[in-house]
Amino acid sequence: MSYLTICVIEGIKLPRFLVLYFASDLNICLDQDFPQSYFTGMGSSYNLCRVPMGGTDFSIRGYSYDDVTDDVNLDNFKLAPEDFEYKIPLMKTALNLSINQTELKFFTATWTAPKWMKINNEYYGLRGELKTEYYQTWADYFLKFLKAYKEQGLEFWAITPGNEPFLARIPLVKINSVAWTAETASLFVRDNLGPTLRNSEFSDIKIMAIDDQRFFYPEYVSHLMENKTTTDYIDGFSVHWYADTIIPPVVLSETHDKFPDKFILSTEASNGFLPTDKHVDIGSWERGQAYANDIIDNLNNWSSGWVDWNLALNLNGGPTYIDNFIDSPILVNATAGEFYKQPMYYAIGHFSKFIPENSVRVDLSPSIKHIPIVAITTPEPANKTVLVILNKFDNSQSISFQDGSDYINLNLEGKSITTVIFKLMKSS
Repeated sequence: MSYLTICVIEGIKLPRFLVLYFASDLNICLDQDFPQSYFTGMGSSYNLCRVPMGGTDFSIRGYSYDDVTDDVNLDNFKLAPEDFEYKIPLMKTALNLSINQTELKFFTATWTAPKWMKINNEYYGLRGELKTEYYQTWADYFLKFLKAYKEQGLEFWAITPGNEPFLARIPLVKINSVAWTAETASLFVRDNLGPTLRNSEFSDIKIMAIDDQRFFYPEYVSHLMENKTTTDYIDGFSVHWYADTIIPPVVLSETHDKFPDKFILSTEASNGFLPTDKHVDIGSWERGQAYANDIIDNLNNWSSGWVDWNLALNLNGGPTYIDNFIDSPILVNATAGEFYKQPMYYAIGHFSKFIPENSVRVDLSPSIKHIPIVAITTPEPANKTVLVILNKFDNSQSISFQDGSDYINLNLEGKSITTVIFKLMKSS
């Protein structure tokens, strides 16, 4: 039997969980049952969504919003058919479903600039750096996107300067990307993106830097933040999960210690991404368990939320125009007109459904290394404590929590995720 004492500590306030992206053969997902599964109290109560700015590796084609060469003034900038047919309708559906349920926020990230802005003149590949003469044009591109979506009645809470910039420095990788070093990213934020946004109608939008793996924490972050003006423009850091089995979560705590006024948000995760993986593994408990374990690790190390990748993919793990097939919490069988919820979906729901925005992480003493646990207090008026506990063992585990003079005794089933909600009696 393990005993834990619950005490409130100064914690980071939590936004929450999810991701948003759809491609053409998933239009079935606009049926009401699908968005209700994610955005309502009957479903997972998601309240934070990532919306790609332009194409990604899960598009059915490579594209940007201005493919007219040397269009420095972006006179030919326009949203793509994918925005009007898939992204915008689903965003509006999600907002309508979330009224009086949660406060739904959107953030955006770019994968690539137009080819003509890049040194290699391609959407992906080595030498994918932005040409320096187009730094301001690229910042203006962000502004054009935000304005175009505002005209559709949609606004964003935050942006990142670019998804996984290191990919454009790795041979043979075909994922759309713009390469940044700490120095060039700092210059772009300091001289272009930061002032362009702050001097616009979108001055309140938050800028999240890095948007890449734990490899870059905290050293790369420290180099990026050497310039005070850059530091002033950056509100937080975004991190992806693809190196999480190699790099421990403590690097996020180390980053928080260096920059305590900046939030950290986990902004992408997926299973089946390695070439040797089974890309789609229907009904895999292990993949749901991996999600739960990672969410707990990140929340316990100052991440203010956790974001999945695709809301849904087809049974092959696509569509993807570069054959980058992966798994998803929901799989769509377009032929049968059905979608299937996987253990990953339910794993995320143990957190997203019960941890509202502005909740605060709670300390547990002592920690139990073999049973991942996170404790959260929810805001007023509910003011409840939420425990999410993962038992990765085949056999059951017993655990007891002490709250003042009261105890909660639990027997955790083997291979299970347990969420416990109770009123905090006493804090110390």
